[in-house]
Amino acid sequence: MSEIAEELKITKASATTGINKLVSLGYAKKSQSTQDKRIFHVTLTKSSETFIRLNQQALEEYVAFISHLLTPEEVEQFKKTLEKLIKGFYQKNS
Repeated sequence: MSEIAEELKITKASATTGINKLVSLGYAKKSQSTQDKRIFHVTLTKSSETFIRLNQQALEEYVAFISHLLTPEEVEQFKKTLEKLIKGFYQKNS
């Protein structure tokens, strides 16, 4: 949980709550280490892998749809605008 919390820049309690929610939804499995009972290993389930794959596919289709609607110049401007928005959201949440 500490590694997950550190990577996501959240508290360990938030990471634990989030992982427990994913476990209850069937998207993750949590197993206690046999060597050190303080350590838990978190893995994705087949359901989560399917969800990630479908989400990625939908995103790729969305990008292709937008790319066909816009000119190459508009695509570049759209990318720059998205990058600026994403950067702004990350700065706001830091």
